[in-house]
Amino acid sequence: QFPNQSIGTPDLHLNNDETFDVCWTTQSGEVYVGSLGGENTSYPSGAGSQWTSSLVDSVMPQTAQNLVNCALSVNEDGRQSLLYADGANIKSARMAYENSIYPNGDTWQNMTILYDMNPTDIELASFSNQSEWAVFRDTAGKMWQLNSSSSIWQHSLLDAGPVGHSLELE
Repeated sequence: QFPNQSIGTPDLHLNNDETFDVCWTTQSGEVYVGSLGGENTSYPSGAGSQWTSSLVDSVMPQTAQNLVNCALSVNEDGRQSLLYADGANIKSARMAYENSIYPNGDTWQNMTILYDMNPTDIELASFSNQSEWAVFRDTAGKMWQLNSSSSIWQHSLLDAGPVGHSLELE
């Protein structure tokens, strides 16, 4: 289904019903999201499970050494949100379901939320009140926070660093 591409480390979200959502980036600049869902997800391949995937965005290509992995959150309604790098910038993508504004079906809403931040690592989480919170590390080793309660993202410095590459939100 996918061309032979070098990918980064996928960000995996396990759901309570044994389904999962995942996002990944490629060196050639593609950002993908995929889901394994269905009534019966017995592994390795359940009779009722179904794999779906889509291209979220195409961004600047990256080398293997500079590949920034995407960060995925899935809210309690199953809506996927991603943060990912586009060169020195950070972008957000959210699934917009078909409605009067998007009459041609579900589509990704992509937007650049921060410019010239040079991220190296990104983590994202969503909360029951539909807000999202993220942390990212930049090339100088500083750790920043991002938070959103709608379409407006705010950021601030958490630690002047240097901090390591291993970030985790729970």
